Amino acid sequence: MSLKPSSPPASLSRRGLISAAIGLPLAGGLLSACGSKTASDKIRFGHSAAAVGASAAMDAGVFARHGLEVEFIQITSGPAAVAATVGGALDFTFGDFLGWAAALCNGFKAELVAPANDTGNLVFVGRRGLTYRSPADLVGKRVGVSPAPMFSLSTRLWLTQQGVDPDRVNLVLVGPGAENALKRGDIDALLTFDPVSYRAVSQLGGRVLAGDPTTAVMPKGASRACYYANADYLAAKPDVVERMAAALREGAVLFHKASKQDKARILAPYLGQTVDQMDKALPGLVEAFVHTPAQLTGFDLAANQTWVDTAAREGALPRDIDISPYVYRTAATPAVIA
Repeated sequence: MSLKPSSPPASLSRRGLISAAIGLPLAGGLLSACGSKTASDKIRFGHSAAAVGASAAMDAGVFARHGLEVEFIQITSGPAAVAATVGGALDFTFGDFLGWAAALCNGFKAELVAPANDTGNLVFVGRRGLTYRSPADLVGKRVGVSPAPMFSLSTRLWLTQQGVDPDRVNLVLVGPGAENALKRGDIDALLTFDPVSYRAVSQLGGRVLAGDPTTAVMPKGASRACYYANADYLAAKPDVVERMAAALREGAVLFHKASKQDKARILAPYLGQTVDQMDKALPGLVEAFVHTPAQLTGFDLAANQTWVDTAAREGALPRDIDISPYVYRTAATPAVIA
């Protein structure tokens, strides 16, 4: 799989968690159109491969059946995609839940219309030659994490849970191609997911050190990522939002039911390769791929408020905030498996 090399990682302290949640610029290349059309009523949707329910809905023609014409605009940062939605560059987006909460803290409004993911597929991968017997061996090491605040916060809480002072582990922000930084030795470990983790282990000499920290530290029922609508768009077109939320729930069910081969086919266009190309570049990936699950339950307001409270207390948000006024009624509706 061809991935761009990452830039030199930037240090991330406890105070630096906030900068991971807000203020990310919408630089050139952050958003790129996929399947552009010219219809005036087109819905501009910030999409990434982790938005598995939306991907399945597009693949099966669910949006069209709901009377929607959706343009996927590929995003590389969940917090920045939320910022683009707040600013009106997007009508809807997929994005990190805490990135959305950070936007609310800073006075920017977007409505949460549906949950996207409530369980993860993250792993810590160590570089070739790293001595690792327990989390204590990460003291003094450089651990790469995504700019999305969930990654940094979960890692710090997990380290604390494991008896390790998180301030003694150097968390650094990394972007696309971070596995190459791992190979070069710029970082000692990386919190990531497939296909990056698969490549790091199968081709770059890395090894899995530990499983998903979010599973260990997040409140039961909390969402890792959700779907959001521009507040003005929702006020003007609530019927469209209702249909969009219904289509996303239907897509979540479709992805949940899909075989591994079909999941790979659904996501392949957004990974830049066909299934055959994917399997040729990384033999065995299609069968071994641990996909991000789609959330089938409705949005749990109490669990997610607790997660926001924790993030604020730990410095991952600039302040605490009541999220309930910004959660639209569609969010609580679960996806139904027929």
